[in-house]
Amino acid sequence: MTDQGSRAVLRGHCPNCDADRNAEVLAEDTLEEEDKASGIWGRSTYSILRCLGCDRRYIRLVQECSEDTTVEVDPETGEPSWAINEQVTYWPSPPRARRRRPAWLGFASDYPELSLGFASDYPELATLLGELYTALDNGLQILATIGMRTVFDCASQKLGTDPNQSFAEKLKELTARNKIGGEEKEMLSVLADAGSAAAHRGWKPTEDDIGHLMDALENFLERAFVLKHNLRRVKKNIPTRVGGH
Repeated sequence: MTDQGSRAVLRGHCPNCDADRNAEVLAEDTLEEEDKASGIWGRSTYSILRCLGCDRRYIRLVQECSEDTTVEVDPETGEPSWAINEQVTYWPSPPRARRRRPAWLGFASDYPELSLGFASDYPELATLLGELYTALDNGLQILATIGMRTVFDCASQKLGTDPNQSFAEKLKELTARNKIGGEEKEMLSVLADAGSAAAHRGWKPTEDDIGHLMDALENFLERAFVLKHNLRRVKKNIPTRVGGH
């Protein structure tokens, strides 16, 4: 724990960011109990934290017990020592992320040049992606599969296709304009058909199906909307050739 001004700062798992972040300690209290006969003791430390990334307030509980230990052996002397284990709980509980978000969808405090560019340039697409991951986190596999098709539909329109076209026509146009390649066209065709089957033919994908479909969607979005901006930044950093070298 370190000091920042008059308040301490520590690492906590923010339920809003769903990641470890530096947090300011707004208040803290420790309760200690001990059984005099056995010498067994316990300690509970309650902390009210403020995430320094998103400003969310949450509570952290750290519990320790003299009987909950891990034996560590000194590699040089062979002497054992006992370290007290900590059991950490947060309220509200962090959401269960069934699929890890790509780095380029990170929070602005982590990836300012990526997240701000993507979210500000394509706010509708970013919102749809957020709802898609929420569906995945809650095990709504049919809705998530339909959502993937919706995200692709929105993305294809951002790339210039006519919203009145069928998915097959959009894929054909994107291929003709070199927005996607032949193999990618085939993969995205499967994704579009999967969304249609989930919506109209009663198909429920497995966890593996979901994973493969999301791999295809994320790869497409990163290549079409993120990598080109990153490479443009790299190009600006490359020195120009002098004297033909």
